Amino acid sequence: MYCAKQDILKRMTEAELIRATANGNSNQTAVDDDVLGEAIQRADDDINTALGGRYTVPFAAPVPVAVKNLSVTLTVFYLKVYRYENDETLPEGLKLMKQSADKKLADIAKGTSVLIDIADGTPDAMEQTAAIRTGAMTRSAFTDKRLGTY
Repeated sequence: MYCAKQDILKRMTEAELIRATANGNSNQTAVDDDVLGEAIQRADDDINTALGGRYTVPFAAPVPVAVKNLSVTLTVFYLKVYRYENDETLPEGLKLMKQSADKKLADIAKGTSVLIDIADGTPDAMEQTAAIRTGAMTRSAFTDKRLGTY
C-alpha cells in the first residue's frame, strides 16, 4: 500500500475516519481497518492503472512522494464519497479533489510531471529513462555552434 492509516490521519481527524469507515453504523467507536484497507487499495489501483503504462507498478518502497500523496488524496475521497448516492450530490470540494488527483495522474502518465526520488530529490531513474526513450530529455545548451572556437 502506498499510504498508511497515519497518513490518512494527517488529512482527517480520527473521529472523521471512524465515521467514514462506519458504513452507517452510528455505534462504531473505532476505525474499521478493513474498510480503510479497501479504500487505500482502490486508490492504489487507480494509481497503478494510470501509471502502469509508464512505470513498473506496483511501486517499490520507498514510494515517490507524489504517489503517496495521491494515494492519500484518493483514499480520503473514496472514504467520504460512499455517503452520496450519485455524482450530482457530491460536494464541490470532493469533486475538485478527485479532478485534481486525476489531472496529476494524467500529467505523470504523460511525462509532463516528474516523480522525484525520495532519497536524494532527483528525478526518478525510471523517469529519466522514459525521458530519454521518448526524446523528452532537454538537449544540451552546449552545441558546437554555440561554443564556436572555445
